Amino acid sequence: MRVASLVVACCFFSINVLAQETVEELKKAANEGKSKAQFRLAVMYQSGEGVPKDPIKAVEWYTRAAEQGDVTAQFIVAVMYAKGDGIPVELLKAAKWFRSAATQGDADAQVNLGWMYEKGEGIPKDTKQAAEWYAKAVAQGHVNAEYYLAAMYGRGDGVPRDPAKALELYTKAANQGETGAQFNLGMMFARGDGVAVDYKKAMEWYARAADRGHPGAEFNLGTMHFNGKDTVRNVAAALELFRKSADQGYADAENILGEMYRDGQGVQKNLATALTWFVKASDHGNAPAQFNLGSMYYFGDGVREDRNQALRFFSKASDNGNPDAQFNLGVIYLTADGVTKNTEIPARLFQSAAEQGNPAAQLNLGLMYQNGNGVVKDLVKAYMWFNTAASAGSREAEKFRAALDPVLTAAQRAEAIREQRNESRQRHE
Repeated sequence: MRVASLVVACCFFSINVLAQETVEELKKAANEGKSKAQFRLAVMYQSGEGVPKDPIKAVEWYTRAAEQGDVTAQFIVAVMYAKGDGIPVELLKAAKWFRSAATQGDADAQVNLGWMYEKGEGIPKDTKQAAEWYAKAVAQGHVNAEYYLAAMYGRGDGVPRDPAKALELYTKAANQGETGAQFNLGMMFARGDGVAVDYKKAMEWYARAADRGHPGAEFNLGTMHFNGKDTVRNVAAALELFRKSADQGYADAENILGEMYRDGQGVQKNLATALTWFVKASDHGNAPAQFNLGSMYYFGDGVREDRNQALRFFSKASDNGNPDAQFNLGVIYLTADGVTKNTEIPARLFQSAAEQGNPAAQLNLGLMYQNGNGVVKDLVKAYMWFNTAASAGSREAEKFRAALDPVLTAAQRAEAIREQRNESRQRHE
């Protein structure tokens, strides 16, 4: 259960109750139903101030105060159940008490209840309800709520997609120092999502988030410096940012550092260092790094050639959706390169890679449809994939498409073109 930092902060109190009354007097008042005494006693048991620390008794007294409508007690007991603070995690009870506090207008409780609805934690997932609770907290200026609700408007999740509203809320949160909002604003300006593409503004927002240690912002800003995107290309600045990001375990940064050391870009070429960074990124599930490791082992580049290791890393990258790995793995199975020949596996792998825009996979998938190799022979599909690869610049695909021109009727060629357009539209949605 994720709880905003504001939530945690308000759960700790320092009250010198013994200067005013004895513990016994406090217990007497609490047992008589006085909510302030119940709350004070709960704080003492939670902190161990004046009595032995006892989370169970703390929850008991917070609950008794909460049942009398004490909004702070409702919120604190919700947090304790959500975090398992000295007691077992009970998300249903957490949701109950967040709701009680939220209904009384507590903004932190509204945010946490919204989060539980958004993620379906302890209660059925309901993104519409999540957005409603976030909106209540936004009305009180809650920065976390602004960030979460902006993300929902950006995705169209629980509310109609509205990039302009997302931009407005992200900007409010970003100006209050919310690094995630600063990062997302950078993304919006870099992609032109609801705004005109503006790389200068993208860099400004990435820089603000990077200055506060956001690893994704460090990586994206580094990438813009590396590519010279609307700025003078600065590989040294990129390298520094990639290192900062990678030191936080950001897998994309670890992978790109590996590529820089492998290729000697901005650093002295060092395949051992490249291997180290690729392994780190691979361990974090980064598919391009897994592909890069597969390639190193396949070609013996900086390591001893090892087809088993190559197959292992290509398979990992393929399972994670990397089209280059899917293509390479398809070729390995098609040519029986250290494995038993299999045509059905390559057809499936080429299909996946082709749908992600890999021209070599598109060409080979066309050949498989032309020859009925691993798939049912279908010249219309073959023409469609040859045409798709040719559109991506494949000269070989142009030749195979030209060879099929006189074989197919005008209606069949038109059907292939329609299928290609449908495939392209789905790929870019």
